[in-house]
Amino acid sequence: MAPLTRPGQRAEPVGPADIALLYLWEFLDAIPLAEVTDTLNWSQPLEYESPAVGAQILAFQIAIIAPIVVAVTEAWKSRTKRGERYRRRRTQEAYRRLFE
Repeated sequence: MAPLTRPGQRAEPVGPADIALLYLWEFLDAIPLAEVTDTLNWSQPLEYESPAVGAQILAFQIAIIAPIVVAVTEAWKSRTKRGERYRRRRTQEAYRRLFE
């Protein structure tokens, strides 16, 4: 069996566009809580049984997806902290104006 196949089709060759779709699908499927691929009713574009392909997908998830999730999480935390500092400063200014 070939390392990558389309679901239900065993003999058709797989091209670079198909592989790019697989990686896009894996990326969207890895977004926590969003269930993007389920919401779009998008099934996995290619199937694989080879451990080597699975290892490549795992390496992609670790090398690409994990840092993006961490970056987005840190950006969200930073945004929230900035908002808290801004609200705290505005509240302190309002109290100062009231009581001075």
